[in-house]
Amino acid sequence: MSKKYVYWEKQGNDRMCGLHCINSILQGPYYSEDVLASIGKELDEKENEFLRSSSNDLVRNNSFNVLDDGFINISVIIESLRRMNILLKHVYEEDLIKIISSNHQDIGYICNLQEHWFSIRKIHNTWYVLDSLKSSPLYIKDMNLKFYFNDVIKKYHIFSVQNINPYVSLPKPDINFIPKNINQFYIPTNEISEISGVSDNFLLEDRYNLNKSENYSAFNQINNTPNFRWPENGGRRLNDDINTTNMNNVDDDDDLKIALKLSMEEYIKNMVPPLEETSDENCINVMVKLPNKKIHKRFSFTKTLSDLFYWIEYESAQGQDITSSLLFKNNYYLYQLYPRRKFCKYQNGSIELHTGGKTEMVHDKCLKDLNFEKEETFMIS
Repeated sequence: MSKKYVYWEKQGNDRMCGLHCINSILQGPYYSEDVLASIGKELDEKENEFLRSSSNDLVRNNSFNVLDDGFINISVIIESLRRMNILLKHVYEEDLIKIISSNHQDIGYICNLQEHWFSIRKIHNTWYVLDSLKSSPLYIKDMNLKFYFNDVIKKYHIFSVQNINPYVSLPKPDINFIPKNINQFYIPTNEISEISGVSDNFLLEDRYNLNKSENYSAFNQINNTPNFRWPENGGRRLNDDINTTNMNNVDDDDDLKIALKLSMEEYIKNMVPPLEETSDENCINVMVKLPNKKIHKRFSFTKTLSDLFYWIEYESAQGQDITSSLLFKNNYYLYQLYPRRKFCKYQNGSIELHTGGKTEMVHDKCLKDLNFEKEETFMIS
């Protein structure tokens, strides 16, 4: 059996955790500090243009996306992942519970507390915490996953990351991708230890299996690195004032809203129009009543429910303020009176069927298996 690896980066005496977080999501050294600085500069220009167009008197003179010490804003993370066809969305507690219970394989998470970023990803069917301040990656057993996330959601801003195309997985580790710096590592999965505990202050005890790693020379230098402890007091939350000029009146939530709005605008621009069926044979005619219009489309019986919802979200984003698009909702319902049933679509891509007091995950089920008839009418709520 061939060895399996996990990609991870170790943080030095700097604040480049955002860079390490991005590369750990991508499972390879795809981005460098210089590239992120360039992205930050582009975003500064876009955000100033956005502020001017919204009749806001505040125009930023200094960069708030990339700082001299390597710290990056949420905007840079969103844009760098978007360029790799990966979409970042804010996650709330109820969404996270649904994601965990659905055992979704193709989602990762980015967590932020004060000024530190790290990621959580499922790689080779195992969940890993990829934190550049730790002495190594750590894995979480499925039985402990809910306890871990229950603690995380109370303290962190959490964002889900998923490929723009729901049928495409997040990148896998590519050991042929040569690390560019000495703090970049491809680590065999059998040399990664389990998270052993979570305390009240979220100080994780991370232990590396030294016996297994003695012969792994590329990683030996990490074992001599003193363990880091998370800050229990002080620090700053996402986008807090950091003594740059003209920043005092900028609210944290405003920065996040601007970043997510710009990201969603880019995402909508790149949405591919759903293909039209060329024949009426073996097709279903679907009509959906949106809040401001009715939409119609033919679907093959072999199409999945995810295809149907992609079309609905595509149509909802056309010709209106994107903030009212279904894409901005944490979840919404597609329902019909006869047969009486409703489908709940969550922002992470999962879809539930609610019928007769039962709930079933159906995002990958084809329309034929869901007993769709030749003519179907739905409403949105």
